[in-house]
Amino acid sequence: MGADWILARTKPSAERTAAHNIARQHHEFYLPYFYDRQRKRRQVLFASYIFVKVVDCCWSFLRGTIGVRGVVEFGDTPAIVPKRIIKELKARENKHGNIILPEQVELELGDKVLVRSGPFIGKTGLYEGMTSQTRANVMLMVLNQHTPVNIDRKLLELAV
Repeated sequence: MGADWILARTKPSAERTAAHNIARQHHEFYLPYFYDRQRKRRQVLFASYIFVKVVDCCWSFLRGTIGVRGVVEFGDTPAIVPKRIIKELKARENKHGNIILPEQVELELGDKVLVRSGPFIGKTGLYEGMTSQTRANVMLMVLNQHTPVNIDRKLLELAV
């Protein structure tokens, strides 16, 4: 009689509803949260997903659970989430039950930045400010010419 964690997909913005109804059916779930400093509120870490503990791969109860859209599957088999993943997530929770995410260094105008991913991976440039909550202006050297590029802030790190 083995217990495994599987990943269920919820209906949009229905993670809490799904969690309530899974608990009502006496099954264990894990719904990780983080504190969003920009929005100043607690948010679900993985939107539209919830981890559910099932015994002997018996997950059919989820088909009729309010808030649940379905189970993430590979063929006809539910995707098993390694127990260590759940353990590692829980280990990163603070006293309020929020996952502590890695801090993103605040950039200042003129900082030298490195692009970590995407079509400009490995390029360095100068940070010129934010255009929205998630996009940054960077002056990159492209084809021997300074070129302004609008790039996702998550792709940048402070160059050493």
